[in-house]
Amino acid sequence: MKKTLNGNHPLHYAKLTKAHRIKSKSLLASILKNGIKIKSTNFGIIFFWKASTDSILDVSTKFAISVSKKVSKKAVERNRLKRVYKHAWQLVMPKWEAQVPIGFTLCLFLVIYQRTLNSLENVIQEMETLLQKVFLNLPHAKN
Repeated sequence: MKKTLNGNHPLHYAKLTKAHRIKSKSLLASILKNGIKIKSTNFGIIFFWKASTDSILDVSTKFAISVSKKVSKKAVERNRLKRVYKHAWQLVMPKWEAQVPIGFTLCLFLVIYQRTLNSLENVIQEMETLLQKVFLNLPHAKN
């Protein structure tokens, strides 16, 4: 068994389903161009609310992650960081996915700034605080 970040959570299964991944370049470009940025000390979230055409078949959240070579020159370390943040997203996602309004898709692009990680719980806590800020910008919250 692979080593874990804090001994409690195995990180080898931190893989998102195809439906939850941002796969199209056009969607990623629109997120980067029109998205709202929220930053914390270790990472930032760029998010974009997209009106979904078929709310029954479409998932309510889509996710992508990026780690620059400035954070770490070694691909092994960058991939490990991605696994940790994907695992944190998997643990946090069910709670927040239920709050997405019907007819919308929340597209999140996570950018990691630093490679310092204390524990998975700290990453989850930091992600929760940023997601609270994201959900304050709901499309129907301004009405």
